[in-house]
Amino acid sequence: MKKVKSSYKKDNLNSFLTSAKECCSLSEQLINRNSKRSFLNVHQTVEAHMKRYLNTPVEKSTCGEKDSEENMIDFDDHLRLFERNVEILENDVGDGFNEPLIEPAKVSGLKFETDLESPFACRSADNQSVSTKPFANMLCGSRRTLYKYEGVFANTSFVFGKESSIEILIRFQLVQQQNEQKYDKLTVFEFGLREDSISSELLFPSFLSVTAFPCSNTFGVCLLSGNGILLANKDILERKPNSSIVEGQFSINYQPSDSLFSIRAKYPKSNTTTELHRAQVFDFRIPVWAVFAAYNSDKFNVSMTITTHEVGFNRSFGSKCFQKCCICGNTSDITYNCQHCNINLCEICRCPHEKENKTHNLIVNKPTTFREEDDNLDVCQNLHHERAKLRYFCNSSNCQIVLCPLCVIAEHRDISKHELEDIDEAFEKEKRIGK
Repeated sequence: MKKVKSSYKKDNLNSFLTSAKECCSLSEQLINRNSKRSFLNVHQTVEAHMKRYLNTPVEKSTCGEKDSEENMIDFDDHLRLFERNVEILENDVGDGFNEPLIEPAKVSGLKFETDLESPFACRSADNQSVSTKPFANMLCGSRRTLYKYEGVFANTSFVFGKESSIEILIRFQLVQQQNEQKYDKLTVFEFGLREDSISSELLFPSFLSVTAFPCSNTFGVCLLSGNGILLANKDILERKPNSSIVEGQFSINYQPSDSLFSIRAKYPKSNTTTELHRAQVFDFRIPVWAVFAAYNSDKFNVSMTITTHEVGFNRSFGSKCFQKCCICGNTSDITYNCQHCNINLCEICRCPHEKENKTHNLIVNKPTTFREEDDNLDVCQNLHHERAKLRYFCNSSNCQIVLCPLCVIAEHRDISKHELEDIDEAFEKEKRIGK
């Protein structure tokens, strides 16, 4: 009888355990995508998710009454305790009497990345190419309005079970051999796959990558795979006659049938490819992102172009909801909106954008910031969400809307499609950059 009772209890709690796992996963995603302030708002989403299950009656035990373990579980009390602890954190004024629950680890050399500048100061109007210095048909401007951290992301992730490939063309200025000793410890560029954002040089940690560094050869750089193998540059890179520009064609691939990720290079003189780095990830479940980085832009000029159709570089900012030109950052003139790229343009930037993208549809608009649009909508307008307060902004190109915690749970918890930010932080960040 005891074994039967245990089996029933396990079946009865399966739904709750599944929800708990989903709740933890959602919380982790929100925390990873936001800062310390946003962490204090995560509890609103967690609370909404928990309430859907915690007050659901659990079926009675086989003996007709709850045992001692069941009597110990009081979900409402736990929820109230959780809310109280969060309120204490939010209302803390630093009186000096609070003690940390966990002593911070004394680790040196680690820090939160807050620098939004990027070495990629230039880009193409269609957002398919980026460069550290001007190349042909490049638009250059403030780095703070383009990308974040040390590199850029592709705007499409690799998701479980879907075969994918991203092809890229990398061009860089020839590193002079006489400068070899001066630059021997520098990194020129790198690219690979990560589960989260770039936080430090050398794409660490990354389970798949290729890095270029200065060395003495025909091209001035050597390539190193993420597993420490020095690659044969002579078959991968190519320099045009009478030119100082070196280029190479690469691809990042995912084959779900073999759980295999790989980076391949295309031989310039043939139509064949060679594998540079591979990694089998059997427990791959969350989306991973192709990321591209360039360093020491004052010494090396690097250009990267995604050649795969309908895949481009993901912008940190610059959607139709924000009141500025997405190319030059002009906040006083935003007359046009490109329906294809989902960006605003000023009068000056409109002309080169139309010239390079003749099929794009530009319309005259009168944009307002998302904060201005939603000042009168502090609560969710979904009748089923009980006027929950709007706390998040989805910054993905297909959404650009404000959300309550229940909206996040219902429609925006897939991080491969949505990029959530705390609504106040998103507004303040955009306001700082727009100055």
